[in-house]
Amino acid sequence: SYAEPEVRLTTAVAGLFAIVAAYLLVSNALRRRLSRWDWLLPVVGISVAAAFLAPDGMVGGGFISHRLILFPYLIAILWFGAHTFDRIARIAVQGTAAVLSIAMLMNHMPKYAELNGYLTEYLDVASVVSEGSTFLPLVFSYQGIREDGTLVSSRVGPFIHATGRIAADRNAIELENYEANTDYFPTRWRAERSAYAHISSTPNGVSAQPPCVDFLSYPERTGGSVDYVIVWNATDAMRATECYQKIKAQLDTAYEQVAVSSPRGWGKVYRRRQ
Repeated sequence: SYAEPEVRLTTAVAGLFAIVAAYLLVSNALRRRLSRWDWLLPVVGISVAAAFLAPDGMVGGGFISHRLILFPYLIAILWFGAHTFDRIARIAVQGTAAVLSIAMLMNHMPKYAELNGYLTEYLDVASVVSEGSTFLPLVFSYQGIREDGTLVSSRVGPFIHATGRIAADRNAIELENYEANTDYFPTRWRAERSAYAHISSTPNGVSAQPPCVDFLSYPERTGGSVDYVIVWNATDAMRATECYQKIKAQLDTAYEQVAVSSPRGWGKVYRRRQ
């Protein structure tokens, strides 16, 4: 979710599913019969248990519980659809679902409008990144931290991979590309050039918050290059960290600032001096 009001709406959605399930169970009990589709109900229970008991990551993959939590709802919808509802119950369920859907949409619209502004600012600085170059994005907050210290997004990280758009638009190499650091995506870093292995100062330092990296010596150690460094959302608190101070020292040594995003100045682009 992007904002706390979504929690109340999603709780209402879960409540609607629970009420419909209770209605069907009571209806079946009063009629003293089971539908041939009621075998789906224990499947719903199994999928709920799997969502809560499965680890959130395994064999290099993550966000497993986020994916599994979808299945109870999808299976429950199949179970609901296999039953006949009386007219009042049907209208009540349809009306409540429609109201919740519209409320979700109305909740997302202002947040999307806000995020579009931030992402437009983020991508605007991409115009200075040369075609076919290599750049290192250093994102200090995936969720975004405003000047007053509040989060732009409460849970979702809209800025985590936004620089992938820059790579696509500029036909450039993005050194923070985590997919190339795995063995189950179609791209793969060369072992001798991997930014995760040769730029990170700490485990996964390229994608840490704050990033902890040594990119200055990367060319001489690997034969690769870091033509540009993009710094995003480095707040005062982040600038006080040891990792940021090391980044600043490297930038001061061999890079020049060539762009600052507008209007907030959250994004800064540095180009390696020739």
